[in-house]
Amino acid sequence: MNWVRNPAPTYCIANPIGSWVGSTWSEQPTSFTLVPTESRSVAGYEGVQLTFYFVYSDDGTEANANLYAGRYSFYDDNVSFDDLFAKLSSVYGEPSQNAEDIMEVWGDNFSEEVYQNFCNDYPDAAFHIATWKSSTNGAVVVLSEYNIWNSDRPTVELFYLYPPLAAASSLLKTTSPTAPPACKHEFALPRLPCEGGVFWRPVRLK
Repeated sequence: MNWVRNPAPTYCIANPIGSWVGSTWSEQPTSFTLVPTESRSVAGYEGVQLTFYFVYSDDGTEANANLYAGRYSFYDDNVSFDDLFAKLSSVYGEPSQNAEDIMEVWGDNFSEEVYQNFCNDYPDAAFHIATWKSSTNGAVVVLSEYNIWNSDRPTVELFYLYPPLAAASSLLKTTSPTAPPACKHEFALPRLPCEGGVFWRPVRLK
């Protein structure tokens, strides 16, 4: 478990240059993350590292915290953005966005100046981002492929996000809004307990 003292809104978690956007430090933890010690097999790929992001509920305890984001980091050398894109599209339909311009996807969350400063430092950076947005509850699925450091293999990550539950974190509070009734999300997060003992149920990608 890692206690987070700087707000971790979902747009920073899923944005490949989120760490360049900047954040505010809090004296009290605003949220926390859990990282399983063993990697997993996901969508036919081995060596997938999971990270789960939690924000505190009304009682401020870890036991009743709410899961608001999940990150799947693919370290399999054979991972394919196009393959994952096809599998996600077969489950969720056509994406809301499918772009290689990071400003097209995340531009509302940081300024053009920040982006230009990043581009000056990393002129060869390349991105491919697809998003699927729920029409009912604000949940978002993000598939991201990026190469910032001109490495031999791009980084591929998949995110399941529920931005409304990140509000407390972004406002530097130690409690969060009550989770939606029964945690019924169109885009389910990994199977972990949330409020009322109800579980988030993942979609299995074969």
